[in-house]
Amino acid sequence: MYQAILKEGKAVGLREGRREGEQAGRVDEVRRLIVRGGEKRFGAPNPQTLRLIESIDSLHSLERLFERLFDSSSWRELLSPTLGARRPPSNGRN
Repeated sequence: MYQAILKEGKAVGLREGRREGEQAGRVDEVRRLIVRGGEKRFGAPNPQTLRLIESIDSLHSLERLFERLFDSSSWRELLSPTLGARRPPSNGRN
């Protein structure tokens, strides 16, 4: 009986871990696509812009950001709703 409970707990833990890993992989992929698409559209992001993108952990938020990528004219415009009072320094490209 104890072994069956232990085995079921291990299976549940593996499923949860797999789901979390898949979610983290999707988050990383959308971040990568935002940076890559933004580089082609706006030029290289500055370090603060990269840190801001890396700080977004919500897949939903990142997907919304990606959808706005082609409607924005700069990194600053793309990230403005995300930034609130924080703004990346302008270097002519951001």
